[in-house]
Amino acid sequence: AAAPAGVVASAPSVQPDEGFVRFEPPIAALEAGKTTTVSITLAKQPDTTRTVTLKRQEGGFFKELFPFGDERQVDLTDKKNEVLKFNAANWNTPQEVVFKADANMKKPINVTFKATSGNIPLTWALCFGGIGLLMLGFGIYHMFVLPRPVHDGATEPSGTPFGEALLVMAALVIVPVAVYVGLYYGINWSLKSLARMQWGESVPVSNTVFTFITIAVVLFIFWILWLIAPIRHAAKNAFSGAARTSGVPFDDIFASFFSKPGIGRMIAFLLLYRLGEALLVKMSGPFLVKPLAEGGMGLSTGEYGLAYGTFGILALTLGGILGGLVASRWGLKRWLLPMCLAINVPDLFYVYLAYYQPTSFTTVVACVAGESFGYGFGFTAYMLYMLYIAGSGEHKTSHFALCTGFMALGMMLPGMLSGDIAESLTKSFADAPNIGWTWFFVIVCIATIPGFLMLPIIPLDKEFGRRSTETGVAEADVSGEKA
Repeated sequence: AAAPAGVVASAPSVQPDEGFVRFEPPIAALEAGKTTTVSITLAKQPDTTRTVTLKRQEGGFFKELFPFGDERQVDLTDKKNEVLKFNAANWNTPQEVVFKADANMKKPINVTFKATSGNIPLTWALCFGGIGLLMLGFGIYHMFVLPRPVHDGATEPSGTPFGEALLVMAALVIVPVAVYVGLYYGINWSLKSLARMQWGESVPVSNTVFTFITIAVVLFIFWILWLIAPIRHAAKNAFSGAARTSGVPFDDIFASFFSKPGIGRMIAFLLLYRLGEALLVKMSGPFLVKPLAEGGMGLSTGEYGLAYGTFGILALTLGGILGGLVASRWGLKRWLLPMCLAINVPDLFYVYLAYYQPTSFTTVVACVAGESFGYGFGFTAYMLYMLYIAGSGEHKTSHFALCTGFMALGMMLPGMLSGDIAESLTKSFADAPNIGWTWFFVIVCIATIPGFLMLPIIPLDKEFGRRSTETGVAEADVSGEKA
């Protein structure tokens, strides 16, 4: 409990978990702006490492979903002390936690923290195991309820000569993979050896950088092999033979997709429109849960789930609905720039969070929800443009699937670098890690510029996406051929 200075209030209580957790001394009344220290030990020696978690008990279903109120005015001074580790060596060694009351408190309040012990790894294992079983159940269900294609069944061999198939497999699969493995480990070993010769010690090497280097080299080798006529002809024959065998003309599908007018600019848009978001989304979670001392926001797992998984998802959904409404009313071309602004400008919220590190949970939720709302609104343009690229031809569903592949690639490649960028910046500002995070999110904002540059050059029918008032359907030529 806490009260304004000079006002006596009942003490904050810590409820031990079935007598297994002990705390000393009994907590006295805590005045506004003051702190009190509690020492926590276990009552007996544990068989394995035990985790003790301190969690504020706010009571009531509403408070569990929306943890706001006076109880938030009393908290731990260090979020790292929410989780304590005990084992056979330190079970009876006191670990101190410090509670502090807000200096601006106006009235006495009662606050209870519950100390519970458990097996966190087992908890996560059960969580993901349950998700896996759920997905398995969905898969079995869909095996029986989904319609099947007319040509779904056994097929005849393609007739591709075994020698040609073996040549294609060796040239376009085995050789690039072997080169990738050799380059990755060879360059890594070489640089570490050079570092030991120069400085007498090894230096850490970024796996992400080596991955990009080796992938680039493998793609170059793949291109060189493709220029060799026998290999190119064998690959084309195997590809066409597989298409004839399956009954699905995917050779025509790929050819028609990559022969669309302006396809290069279209693919560039798919890869660059969310470049900033691709960097941000991989590191937003670690940033929000890292302790304040490490430059993060110090959210607990529950708080992060509430901010990002509840309010964030709600805001994302509302933004997507609003984006669909305005696009159907005025068309995509008119709203393309506002949607690009909506998906990128709210990244500045994270710059604010990193620089100022506000302790108000409400402020953090507002920033996360604002960024999610902008993303939902701006992502509408991305989805509609994929529909525009897919067009209305014979293979529009397959073309849309290819677009989703480029969509995933545009998130994956930048995401591979985001961790290294954030880590290097926080290490560079070791005395003020929040400044490192601030610069990371500034880089995220800079990375949004290529997406804006693509807007005036991509092919797009000015009426695409607009709903006809007479027919209730979209007025647009979705062939992807109009500029």
